[in-house]
Amino acid sequence: LALSGWDRRSSLLDPMCGAGTILFEAWMMAAGIAPNLHRKFGFESLYDYDPATHAAERRKLEERRYSPPKGMRLLGLEIDEPTFRTLQKIRDRHFPDAPIDLVRCDFREYDPGKGFEAAVCNPPYGIRVGEGDDIGPLYQALGAFLSRHLGGGQAAIYTANHDAAPLFGGKSENAVPLLNGSLEGRLYRFHPAGRVGKEGTGLRPGENE
Repeated sequence: LALSGWDRRSSLLDPMCGAGTILFEAWMMAAGIAPNLHRKFGFESLYDYDPATHAAERRKLEERRYSPPKGMRLLGLEIDEPTFRTLQKIRDRHFPDAPIDLVRCDFREYDPGKGFEAAVCNPPYGIRVGEGDDIGPLYQALGAFLSRHLGGGQAAIYTANHDAAPLFGGKSENAVPLLNGSLEGRLYRFHPAGRVGKEGTGLRPGENE
C-alpha cells in the first residue's frame, strides 16, 4: 500500500481481496490507527522496562487517530465462500465502523460502480504446477475490469508471474521488486484507463505502458 501510490483518501478497490489484508491495512492507514497498538511485546519483560513511558507513548498513538474523508469507500470482492465468511468475521469483529464493503462474487461478473480512484490487488500467480493454463485469461480479465471501472485512477498489482504481467497492464520499468518469501515478486503500477483490448478481454502482451 505504501508503494502503490494510493493517497490514503481516495476510494480503494481490491477485486480479489482474499482474507482482506489490503483493505484492513488501508483503513488503518486512512484512520491513523497504529498497528499492534494493544499487543504484548518481548521488551516488556526486560529489567529496565518502563511501563509508564510505554503507556504514555501508546496514548500518543491512540490520540493520533483522525477521521478519513467522508464518502471514502473500501471495496473487496472475493469469490471463495469459506474465505469470504472469514473475511466478514474479521471485518465485523475488528473493524465494525470502517467503510469496508465486501461482496462475494467473481469480479468478472460484477460492476462496482463509479468513484474508485485506486486499485490494489495481489492475485494468484499461476506458477504452481497445474495453475498456468488459467492465469492468462484471469490476468486479461483483471486488466479489462480495471480499465472499465477505475476511470483515470492508478492500479498497483503484485505478482511473481512476470511473464503474464503484461496481460493486465504491468510493465517492468514501472514495477517495484518485493520479495514474498522466496518468490521474487514485483508491484506493477500503471494507469489502466482505456486499455481494454479490441475483444474486450483485457490487455495483450506488448500493449502495456
